[in-house]
Amino acid sequence: MKKILSLLLAATLAFSLAACSSGNTSSSSAAASDSASSEESTSDSSLEVEKKLLTVEITLPASMFESDSEEAEPGEESASDEVEIHETPEEYCNRVVKEDGYLSAVPNADGSVTLTMTKTKHSEMMAEMKQSIDDSIQKSIGDDGFQSIKEVTYNDDVTEFTVKVDREAFEGSWDGLSALTYAFCGAAYQYYSGVSDPRVVVNYIDADTGETISTSTYPDDYQDLLGDSVTEEDA
Repeated sequence: MKKILSLLLAATLAFSLAACSSGNTSSSSAAASDSASSEESTSDSSLEVEKKLLTVEITLPASMFESDSEEAEPGEESASDEVEIHETPEEYCNRVVKEDGYLSAVPNADGSVTLTMTKTKHSEMMAEMKQSIDDSIQKSIGDDGFQSIKEVTYNDDVTEFTVKVDREAFEGSWDGLSALTYAFCGAAYQYYSGVSDPRVVVNYIDADTGETISTSTYPDDYQDLLGDSVTEEDA
């Protein structure tokens, strides 16, 4: 971009000088002065644009700082893997600027937080979040997880999860509650991507036939899933 601007400025200056060479000296001086002024203005504008291209600003909603677990201990990580349980927006802002290298973190009046970071930092953070999602998926599978789940994959922007299960085992279990884990992971990733209204679709697929067993969408089905979880605990 800088090279293109420089070439355009050079061409403009050359054209101005050629056009004015047949005129008087004062006209040539005026043209040169205008070109210099134009060059300085364009340079400032380019710097402004470059700064915006090198930084990322995102706003995390107030809901990310509201813990649903009364039994959770302070300092425990929430579903976002960034905000800690019972951590206030002010505490979060102070921590991430000091520990995580954000350029700024500002708590807003509505309880949300606006973060500003370099583009490089943002890319690193998003890569770390995907690794965290992969770790959460591994924990949800196998002996210590949901027994019917065989494989979990998701798309690049983490808006859709595909969960392959043993149908017989799945339909006789509470393994559908795993959608909460995937939905929270996807929503958190989208928030940090700058999406203000994240949506996550979780599809449960018969591992043998490829047939869709059920589909849930966050946040539309969130209350239904949470209600099932409460019922299971009461039982």
